[in-house]
Amino acid sequence: MAQFRQDEFLKTVGTIANTNNPFAFNEHSNTIYLTKWVWVFRRTTAIVPTRIYNQYLELGLLDEGHTIGSPYYADPSHVLDENKQIFTYQPIFYIPEPIHAYTIIRAHLPGSWMPPSEKYEAKVCTKDLKEFSYQTSVGPAQFHDQLRNRPDYRNLEIGTLSIGQSKKTNITNYGIAVLLSVNVSAYKGDIPRNHVLDILKRYRFDLPAGIEHDYANWEKISTFVGYSLTQTRARVKKLIKDSIKANTNIFSLAQMIVHSTPCRTTIQLCSRVALMRAVHAECNGGEKRMHALNLSEQEQDPRPLKQRGHSMKS
Repeated sequence: MAQFRQDEFLKTVGTIANTNNPFAFNEHSNTIYLTKWVWVFRRTTAIVPTRIYNQYLELGLLDEGHTIGSPYYADPSHVLDENKQIFTYQPIFYIPEPIHAYTIIRAHLPGSWMPPSEKYEAKVCTKDLKEFSYQTSVGPAQFHDQLRNRPDYRNLEIGTLSIGQSKKTNITNYGIAVLLSVNVSAYKGDIPRNHVLDILKRYRFDLPAGIEHDYANWEKISTFVGYSLTQTRARVKKLIKDSIKANTNIFSLAQMIVHSTPCRTTIQLCSRVALMRAVHAECNGGEKRMHALNLSEQEQDPRPLKQRGHSMKS
């Protein structure tokens, strides 16, 4: 409970209103509270750090055929690499009597934990807390009178979508991850942009269901994704240019590139950054050649850029 007395919680959730009207619903406070402080209660999916996921996996807690406390052997192929993946998404289950709990644990409780007559069946949560609208009161913003004044912000008219700061932050963070990924074949153009849009379609981030079929609103999102990627590329290029002048080591440069994002500085990331700086130096920072860089092809071909022929021509 100590976290609800911290300055971070009080300043972001308890003080900032989205309007001067005291009767209006505080959408700002509600969104931050549900996104950052409610992890499993009435949620459908939980963001689980890879380290915790691997611990639960090794204990058999994610296996519905396992009973807690019994010997268990985890399949090594299911263990995630913490250097490549920061977190994973796991479905949330509701366990009724006698526990009344929301959890990602799927293993059965041992008989010694409850009376023999008690039986339970964990159920997958199919409706998220954000979809309850006026039917629930969770957090400092959801008072009954304010909830009654809350507009249904999912019923959007064509072309009226507003991309808030939380969506912009998610797009920017995933954008830099895509640009630095070993699985993306192009650094500029439709390929990285479409990857980010696919992520938005999958995880939604509070976007209304089916908004990709609303071409006017979806075009706004697509335009901002392109703008965000352009800004990220410009920032990365400047950092690389400055690092060459200052003779900054690769690890420090990688840290600066992913600063204030969820990305971690791994060996794989450092190798990507080293390649990008080598290309930048060899091309003298040329705009066309830098944007035409296909990182996957570069890693497969160790020859200097000038010897690679037409594959690097702009």
